[in-house]
Amino acid sequence: MHVVMFTSEYPPEIAGGLGTSVGELVPELRRLGVESDVITLGAQTRSWEAEPGVRLHSLRPATQEPQPPGVPLGVAW
Repeated sequence: MHVVMFTSEYPPEIAGGLGTSVGELVPELRRLGVESDVITLGAQTRSWEAEPGVRLHSLRPATQEPQPPGVPLGVAW
């Protein structure tokens, strides 16, 4: 099985509550034999294999303009 997760936070770039949760879920899925791709926001666009079976894709937002009030970062991807 292979899953793709979209999250606005993922360690080490951003590790709030959501980032911590996804950061703990991905290794557990891997332990169960599930390959994972995590797509998240970052300071630059890059991809790398964090560990065997776990690929991270960090996307820099296309615009540097501020988000509209009440819209979380990343919603306008």
